[in-house]
Amino acid sequence: MATSTIETPQKGTFAPVSGGSLYYETIGRGPTLVMMPAGHGTGVVFEPLAAILARHFRVILYDRRYFFRSCKCDPTDRAKNQSILKTHAEDAVALISHVSPGIPVYLFTTSSGAPIAAELLYSRPELIQSLIMHEASFFSLLPLPVHEQYRKDLVDVWSKGHQLGEVSFNLLIVYWVHRSEELKRLKNTPTYRRLASLPREAQFKWLANELPEVLEYEFEMDRMRPFRDRLILMRGSYNSPDAAVGPVTRLSDALGVTLGVVPGGHEGYVTDYREFAEFLIRESREDRARL
Repeated sequence: MATSTIETPQKGTFAPVSGGSLYYETIGRGPTLVMMPAGHGTGVVFEPLAAILARHFRVILYDRRYFFRSCKCDPTDRAKNQSILKTHAEDAVALISHVSPGIPVYLFTTSSGAPIAAELLYSRPELIQSLIMHEASFFSLLPLPVHEQYRKDLVDVWSKGHQLGEVSFNLLIVYWVHRSEELKRLKNTPTYRRLASLPREAQFKWLANELPEVLEYEFEMDRMRPFRDRLILMRGSYNSPDAAVGPVTRLSDALGVTLGVVPGGHEGYVTDYREFAEFLIRESREDRARL
């Protein structure tokens, strides 16, 4: 890959959403690629990756509602029958409509961002050219005893959370999807150190409110099947826990969609971002060639 000048983001700005606004940055030129953050909630996690992707894409990095630079409207303050995940999906619809009016985008997400992206695709398929999902957290695709164990783990962890404190609570959840060797590599990255310096209130709300919805999200294979040709599925090369790689592997098998393997583990987009970028660029070229 060429080592030309690294792109730098344009000055951040805001996109209107219901009750507030989302902070976003634009970097690069080309087809629009929206990077949807998962549990971290902020585009900060994708910055090194985006700097490389920007040679081929117009990359949109954003902070989800309540996180970091976006509006502090609490996603739990919603209509009675509205889930937190659907609120975030509606926010993403508003963002995409704002940054790419009338032109469908590439949408990348990972882990617990997958249920949000799925709801977006179901409700507004005309906005999405391709949905790229890395180690998608569709827990209902796990064998029932495994899914039940994660439910039990969450209850146990939450019962200890107030005693342990937020950081320890978060670490207990982290081991659902990471091996210790990946965590060691992750903690040595500048991105990890920057994330660790950000305010933590939103992260705790994610653990308390959004993660339980992710765990209970009922993935419907028949709803996704009509969109199989728009899916690009990925997993890391590490032998990660079943919560990380199990759902996307079963999704790939059920839909007959190739499962790409990229270096690293559940956060390979941080630890191995150069190779990760190369994979995304290659897959998008093949996707455009099929159009």
